Amino acid sequence: VTARDSHMQGNLKDRLIPLVCETYGFKASATKSAIIHNRKLYDLLKTDKHLVFKDFRERNGLYESPLIQQAINLAWFKDPSDNGAKFPSYFNPIPLRTIALVYTVVSISCLPH
Repeated sequence: VTARDSHMQGNLKDRLIPLVCETYGFKASATKSAIIHNRKLYDLLKTDKHLVFKDFRERNGLYESPLIQQAINLAWFKDPSDNGAKFPSYFNPIPLRTIALVYTVVSISCLPH
């Protein structure tokens, strides 16, 4: 079970990094200004749970970030062979554990990149 969890987290991380960059506005450039921008954005997202808000700068819309649905779609519904496509009843409604997993992977694995 542990090996499968690790594989699932790695797979989820790989799928979510581009989404996290797009959703929060991280810059792909290695210029000094981009690095400063990304560091400030990272610091903001890691404090006071800014990550979980629809408007992460103003902290409005708790747990309404569009990242959640997009991440779930990418992670479990991208291909017909994905678990969400094969077992849709497990995602209706979306379990709180799934939402927690997405935020955990984003916070621990995606943001540092």
